[in-house]
Amino acid sequence: AKEGEPEDVINSYNFLISKLNDFQNRMTIQTIKKSSFGTFDVEIKKVLLIGEKSNSNIISSGEQAILSVIFYSKIDINNLNLGFMIKDKFSQDIFGTTTKFLGEEFNLIKDRFYQIDFKMAMNIGSGKYTISLALAVGENHLDYCLHWLDYAIDFEIAGNIGEQFTGIVKLYPELGKLKELNE
Repeated sequence: AKEGEPEDVINSYNFLISKLNDFQNRMTIQTIKKSSFGTFDVEIKKVLLIGEKSNSNIISSGEQAILSVIFYSKIDINNLNLGFMIKDKFSQDIFGTTTKFLGEEFNLIKDRFYQIDFKMAMNIGSGKYTISLALAVGENHLDYCLHWLDYAIDFEIAGNIGEQFTGIVKLYPELGKLKELNE
């Protein structure tokens, strides 16, 4: 059993689960980044998160931002699924999605660079966050993991656009009218 920091244990667990589906024994861990593993047939090369107003990775809550993922394909591959997970400073999952969840999968031609952008309102509370990424074929990285990259980029939420709130996530409740009750 693996012991140590919780995040290291989870990363080792994710690698082992992915390895179970690696019938050709091609999955490896990069020695440069211990939180990066997969077959690397398709490899993440660059990640950017830029606020549309701040033009940086220090973003106001509610600000539109673009997460850009640039990757290189060494092989022809169908049904590529790119996912991301936003984690807080305690490595708790705050939000995640994939291109498949959003209704898209992509076919790649070998020896080419590609870029996928996710545009979203950053409706999360003030604090420091990281983004982890996974390139896979199938529902998630456990099916056929091409590249898992933990801590791909960090960013900070500072300030707020719009209605004030407290907590981790900004919801938009509708306030009903005050009703006098006769009891």
